[in-house]
Amino acid sequence: MGFLTTNVKYESGINSRDQITPSSVKKMLCEIRDSIGKIHPPFLKLGMKEILEIVESEEYVIEGTLQTKIDLKEAEAVIDAYRDMSEGGCRSCKHRIAAVADAQDGTRYHYCNAFEKYDDGREGFSEMVNKHYKSPCSKWIPERAPTLDKLLE
Repeated sequence: MGFLTTNVKYESGINSRDQITPSSVKKMLCEIRDSIGKIHPPFLKLGMKEILEIVESEEYVIEGTLQTKIDLKEAEAVIDAYRDMSEGGCRSCKHRIAAVADAQDGTRYHYCNAFEKYDDGREGFSEMVNKHYKSPCSKWIPERAPTLDKLLE
């Protein structure tokens, strides 16, 4: 026996990485709660951490006479970008500077005011940078703060 399904896509309105801030992320999660709550009132009772978990699952399904699938992939991409800028090591640190190509010495990465020579053909980071890429060092300052957990408390 079949049933009717409708697909809905959430659009965040956040068009660039510069627009991803603590307030824009929190506002987006509130908008998602309010928007879905209009068509499914029990959603309004969920806490922000529960909303975040649903967004990270990329889809929310409302069962009923008409099944509604809500695509949250765009919101999840914003969350991923925010996490990348607020949690972790070198990849989210204000001290990070993009790779610099040097014709004489090969490629160098600039982290914490220390050049990492990278001209031996290896792929990935040097041992020093790799050590702190995901886990912060003592000089770590997040590009975006606070972390999502702190933001949603």
